[in-house]
Amino acid sequence: MSLKSFKQWLSDANGWKRIWFICSIICLIYFIVIFPLTETNKGSLIRYEGLWAAEKEMKNAVCATYMSEDFSKLVEPKYSIDGSTCYHIFSHRKYSDGQKPITEKQYQDYFSYNERITWFIYIGLGFLFAAFLSVFVYLCGFVISWVIKGFKKSELL
Repeated sequence: MSLKSFKQWLSDANGWKRIWFICSIICLIYFIVIFPLTETNKGSLIRYEGLWAAEKEMKNAVCATYMSEDFSKLVEPKYSIDGSTCYHIFSHRKYSDGQKPITEKQYQDYFSYNERITWFIYIGLGFLFAAFLSVFVYLCGFVISWVIKGFKKSELL
């Protein structure tokens, strides 16, 4: 649809179609901007606490073996949130592909990648939901209009 035909559609649209259009834009903004912000922030504190603990562990000389040693030789440390037991490094390697040695940059890149993927998933879901809702409301309006026109025809006879 070209810009000229879109402008023409907007100028020819009745009041209900204009209300539908404005509500669709508001819905799209909500589900693409606000919804991803609120949903990704729900677990962000836990994710960032894990990142900060892992970064602290990576600076700890005791944890150097957990970053570079063959994974099968490592013993699972006790859980700690303060980064004192190398738990986050061990856990990351345990659930990563190949359980390969890691560096601080690789860990940060992995964290950033997961954050971006989470954002894209929520934005994509929000777009799909907003588009579905908009099409559904438009089709309902179209069907109601069609039914009303049918009653008006029978009144003329």
